[in-house]
Amino acid sequence: MSSYDHMGSVVPASTLRIFDSSGKELTHLIQFMYLTDMGTRQPTVGTSNEDYIRYPLNTYGAAPGYLPLPIEQDGLHIPSNAGCRIQIPGQDIYPLTGVFTLDFAPATHARVVGVQDAKSQSYIGEGGVGIFAPLMAQMRSRYPDRHTRIPMEVPDSADFLLLKFPPMPGDAYKDDPEKPPYLNADRPTGGTYRLSTDPSTLGTDLIFSAAFPLPLAWRDADQARDSTFLPTIPNPYTLAAPEYVIPAGITYNSCFALGGCSDSLLQQIYEKQMDLELIYLSVTTLASEGQWVPLQFAGPAWSPSSVAGDAPASAFALAEILPDQPWKVFLPMIVRPEILPTVPPPPNDGRPYGWFDNWGRMQDFSLGR
Repeated sequence: MSSYDHMGSVVPASTLRIFDSSGKELTHLIQFMYLTDMGTRQPTVGTSNEDYIRYPLNTYGAAPGYLPLPIEQDGLHIPSNAGCRIQIPGQDIYPLTGVFTLDFAPATHARVVGVQDAKSQSYIGEGGVGIFAPLMAQMRSRYPDRHTRIPMEVPDSADFLLLKFPPMPGDAYKDDPEKPPYLNADRPTGGTYRLSTDPSTLGTDLIFSAAFPLPLAWRDADQARDSTFLPTIPNPYTLAAPEYVIPAGITYNSCFALGGCSDSLLQQIYEKQMDLELIYLSVTTLASEGQWVPLQFAGPAWSPSSVAGDAPASAFALAEILPDQPWKVFLPMIVRPEILPTVPPPPNDGRPYGWFDNWGRMQDFSLGR
């Protein structure tokens, strides 16, 4: 997901096999694959640019100029990437199950040090909501704006947060708002959540369930429009819940995209609560080879030429490129190996640091003090 303005994750190489609901393998039907190639590149534009595609795309498939699609007997071989899109044109197969196989040594030890249950409700307010704009217009005409805030009960030993949240029963963005019918509108999808300190301060978008650093967040680009690098938010111990237009547990209705939802349905949406689970982790790095690298987050005023010798490798919370030391960004993998860590302490200069292994995966985080 390195195309957008939010924290992302680069994944190692994997092999994928897909199956339909009967268990029949359909991997051979895959025709195209698109991989975001972030690598050590800087983004081509800052976060204020309308072109949100900031990195080159490697394309695979049977088309002129495309790379050969790497399907072998054991499945589709997916190189390491910072965003992956796979296409089976002309098919409507739902649900599909994907089985990913990854083969690499454990890199971290993550220990659960606390669990917090919470409730949230649907988001009502400003912002682009894709094909569900008619529903949002109805909700805002009937109810006040809201965005659930949850005070976090962070244990002293926690340094990462993993949020478990249900899927939204609709997809606002796969279909073109100007070109109905909306064939993907009733498919489940995720949504944006954030860390914050108060109702008016928001961190950058977090859009998937992964372990994110707790001691620090980077402020949303819309709240730091003139910044070359986004300002940090210390101790962002308030969760801004997933910004779902349709709460989990509400059955999809075509009126969400076409308008004309009944008052009773709007009331159900307004009252529905969703269950969230905040899992607090203590992460220990096991890799002995790597380096602590200071972290920065490119802002709206950033461009490849705006900062000399101090530019990040990408447009979200990424490592600063040091001379002859390019890095990618990864988030921690949760494992329980019986290996003693051998990572040295981070520099004590007050800057946030990430520990990067020789693959370029960020496996730990420190405030640098």
